[in-house]
Amino acid sequence: MEIEKLIKDCKKGKRSGQKELYDKYAPVFLGICFRYFPHYDVANDILQDSFIKIFKNINKYKGIGSFEGWMKRICINTALSELRKQKKIQFVEDFQFENSPSFTPGNENDIIELITQLPDGYREIFNLHGIEGYSFKEIAELMNITEGNVRVKYHRARKKMQEILEKYFMEVS
Repeated sequence: MEIEKLIKDCKKGKRSGQKELYDKYAPVFLGICFRYFPHYDVANDILQDSFIKIFKNINKYKGIGSFEGWMKRICINTALSELRKQKKIQFVEDFQFENSPSFTPGNENDIIELITQLPDGYREIFNLHGIEGYSFKEIAELMNITEGNVRVKYHRARKKMQEILEKYFMEVS
């Protein structure tokens, strides 16, 4: 019930409702933004842009489906849009894994940092399908590439991620 009141308050343009909604979801959505842009300042900018879009378009939310899912989709689309703007979606076949001395075994942030080691194009597909649960068809539409291409890139991203994880676990043990 609490979320429905927040939605109503946000639809009315009440700042208190907007702040409460932001405070409730910003940490989760910042994590999503960080997976696409592994620099805090850029990820935070994407987060801010996402919430601007959420508040601007909240009247379009009709109560069908999960409100959090609706907001999450806006956040992901905002990140992908920025990647397209920066023309950062690239698929690099050969890349070097860069180990970071800040890794601590068992830390959830380690996994996010390891994911950021994937090249941009692979990272986006890995995030969208493997973590967010988007279908290959949805990803193809979002990224303007063929569904078959998405499947191939996802397979390669998983393989690269396995290599990164193997190297990481060898170095921390």
